[in-house]
Amino acid sequence: MDLKAQIEALIFATRGVSIEQLSKWTGKNPEELQILLEEIRQHFLDPSHGVELKKMGQFYRFYTKANCADLVAKSVKNVYSKLTSSQLEVIAAVILNSPCSKQTIDEMRGRDSSFVLRALHKMGILRRKRSKNAYLYEISDAFKDSVMLEEMLDLEVEHSENKGNSK
Repeated sequence: MDLKAQIEALIFATRGVSIEQLSKWTGKNPEELQILLEEIRQHFLDPSHGVELKKMGQFYRFYTKANCADLVAKSVKNVYSKLTSSQLEVIAAVILNSPCSKQTIDEMRGRDSSFVLRALHKMGILRRKRSKNAYLYEISDAFKDSVMLEEMLDLEVEHSENKGNSK
């Protein structure tokens, strides 16, 4: 099987893959893989494709192209469009302090967040993991994907770095 096809399949099947993971899985050196990843990225820039290959942090993933975003959004039921202000407050607190405890969230908001945390967990927006006597909350991968959170945070980092360089 063609190595480029294998890499495409691995990227498609994972939530993001690093060059190190690809090297481990394919037995190829990172330099060779970097060249192939660039070829794949260039290939998907063609307007005949609805997705593109992007690198976010250390991970490569396929993303819907901007010109197809509206069509894709229509096809997916977006349960996130009707979030309350309390839910948005909690999401913001978790993004800023992830992973964080209910106590941390309560302190930031100045009120009890039990009901909101349960609702967001049930909706699949938050995931929680047990840590000693409490749960720690973080944003779920599904929510990050849905709102392209990683991409927005990455752009914010780039923006603040560029601001710092212009001073």
